[in-house]
Amino acid sequence: MADYNGYAKHIGAPQKVLTWITARVEPYLKDHSENQGEIEHIVDYLASPDAPNNITAMTYEQATQNAEKWLKTLQKRGEYIKEVEADIEVVLDFEDGFKIVKLIGKNAFDREGYLMAHCVGSYYERCNSGKTEIYSLRDKNNMPHATMEKDQQVKGKGNGDIHPKYVGYVVKFLEHVGMTVGDSEMRHLGYINVERFKSELAKNTDYFNSKYVPTSQKLYDRDGDEFASFELLNVIPLLTVYNEKIKINFELPSFIKLSFERLVKKIKATKGSNATSGNYAPSATSGYGAPSATSGDRAPSATSGDYAPSATSGDYAPSATSGYGAHSATSGDRAPSATSGYGAHSATSGDDGIAVAIGRKAKAKASLECFIVLAEWHEGQKFTDAKPLTVVSARVDGKKIKANQWYKLVDGKFVETDDSNE
Repeated sequence: MADYNGYAKHIGAPQKVLTWITARVEPYLKDHSENQGEIEHIVDYLASPDAPNNITAMTYEQATQNAEKWLKTLQKRGEYIKEVEADIEVVLDFEDGFKIVKLIGKNAFDREGYLMAHCVGSYYERCNSGKTEIYSLRDKNNMPHATMEKDQQVKGKGNGDIHPKYVGYVVKFLEHVGMTVGDSEMRHLGYINVERFKSELAKNTDYFNSKYVPTSQKLYDRDGDEFASFELLNVIPLLTVYNEKIKINFELPSFIKLSFERLVKKIKATKGSNATSGNYAPSATSGYGAPSATSGDRAPSATSGDYAPSATSGDYAPSATSGYGAHSATSGDRAPSATSGYGAHSATSGDDGIAVAIGRKAKAKASLECFIVLAEWHEGQKFTDAKPLTVVSARVDGKKIKANQWYKLVDGKFVETDDSNE
């Protein structure tokens, strides 16, 4: 979870807002996907004079609705504020109607904050004393579309993502002035940090600020082969959950295969066991029956050999297998477990975990309040004729879906089964 208390302190929010974050945001994220922009927008609202004095009883859902109403109110207020020439300074003119301006006068700060529906209006005194600088992307009508705090934040309306059609302008500006922001802010712009893989990537990789690449860019290694790495799971999550819908962010079989090919080149792992205990340290094997395990936080473990188990115990540490009959298991909090091999088992026992078994005749189980994802296949006359029919997900509620009970998918429904190989 992002440091929302740190963000609240950064914008000068009172203690009651920090207390609300602990009481409401952390429990909410146990059952929902994290939306950093939405949460920061709520914090802006709660820290504003428009929020009620007593926010203790306000639920996350109520705060979301109130923040959206606040956004519309602010934008109406902003329409009546007039900037004068002295309120802004043009820093970069793109000569197509768009420009980047530095905010100077109070009118500019208030107008920006209202129209963009965030807290930048409260930054005037801080900027006036030289503590920071605020910039805005403006169109030909002087309407703002992105707000940037020097070396800190890049925000769209309501602290959300920048609209894709404006990202190019923002990135050019950051490059023009040598401004840096954090990895989470760059993800808002559609960029990921690949610095740890840079020595292995093709020399013609298109970087921004020497370490970021667009998420849409396909990565290649220096031999011209497609690049994949289990360490990418520390940059892009294996799975995301939003409104109880699950999205798998990788084509799992090909991702595992390519990642193994990369690791085999590096560590020459073919048989025997392989284990690591350091945080972020990946472990992988590709031999028949060869186990792989990690115990460090965010340290992925994976196997590609038949009947080869993969396991992790660290928080956020994913485990993946692709071999026939191979088992995958995790025990850390928010650590996904995934398998794509025939008859493979996937299990997770940590809080907020996800067990994914998308191979043929695969099974999965999870602890209470976790998710299970299963695939059902049409078998066909030949083994190679099999085709996926459907993928279904469900939360382990302890009633319809029992905790720590193995399930398979039959006719699109979860059916209890045992853990023996069929």
